[in-house]
Amino acid sequence: MQALVGGALIATSLAIMLITTGDIRLIGGASVFGVGWGLSGFCPGPAIVSLVSGTTASFVFVGAMLAAMLVVDRRTARADG
Repeated sequence: MQALVGGALIATSLAIMLITTGDIRLIGGASVFGVGWGLSGFCPGPAIVSLVSGTTASFVFVGAMLAAMLVVDRRTARADG
């Protein structure tokens, strides 16, 4: 453990990466994806396929997913100029 605190184990130096805006968006998106999957029990691809079953849960999930995609798309377009 001492070697981890003092410096690199194999290389001559350590590269420290800074978190950028893109990284924050990626982490946020992955978090929302995981929470949505955990709460609903649907992954986006199978949720679309499950629409054939006609269950209310699949329609609610896909509707919410499409609404969220629209909101993010509009916010991104506005931020880009």
